[in-house]
Amino acid sequence: MSSKCTIKHNEKYCRLDDFFSKIPREVYVTSFNNIENDAIKKILNDPEDRNTVHVFLHNNLNINAASKQLYMHRNTLIYRLDKIKNATGLDLKKFCDAFIFHVLMFKHKD
Repeated sequence: MSSKCTIKHNEKYCRLDDFFSKIPREVYVTSFNNIENDAIKKILNDPEDRNTVHVFLHNNLNINAASKQLYMHRNTLIYRLDKIKNATGLDLKKFCDAFIFHVLMFKHKD
């Protein structure tokens, strides 16, 4: 069963969008090419996984808030985040890894 959730951008969060819009895309695309792997690409191309990460990041890595917004039990969200960690090597519950993944999401933004 797929959970679809629409994120409402708030002023606080959109600062990061604004920040990346001012950096030439080639700069962060080139910088993060060596980090990206097939597992990360698979997560980024899967709508359900991407939405899970998107909601988690937009809720400031808060598992309870994100699981509530995704309409899922918090343990289900933890399971999904652990699955992403095992596949990609990035632990999205840690700020540095979450930031890297978020930059990669901008890199793949349509």
